[in-house]
Amino acid sequence: MPIGKPDEELLQSLLKEGESGTKPEADYWYTLGMLQVVLNKPEEAQRSLTQALDGDRFAALDARPWALLGRIFEAYSLTDAAATAYERARSSPQPDELAKWTISLIGR
Repeated sequence: MPIGKPDEELLQSLLKEGESGTKPEADYWYTLGMLQVVLNKPEEAQRSLTQALDGDRFAALDARPWALLGRIFEAYSLTDAAATAYERARSSPQPDELAKWTISLIGR
């Protein structure tokens, strides 16, 4: 899965990867959603978050859903809700490079 500078090229690459014919897993949807919200596409990011949560195990949730939710809240100027979600993201496990990359995009 691509990790790099969040730009339209990376987004298109990830979208193409998702069209490979196999059903994308939660990792794909979290990454796609974070790219979408960073690129000012909060509605698409909400759909990706929903897809990710539908396919994830709630007992194993790490920092990614909280970080993504925080960015979505921020896109809608819900700063208190965003701050709470970011706090939860930072206190959640960051078990792999995708989770660490996601946390790096919340920046605060």
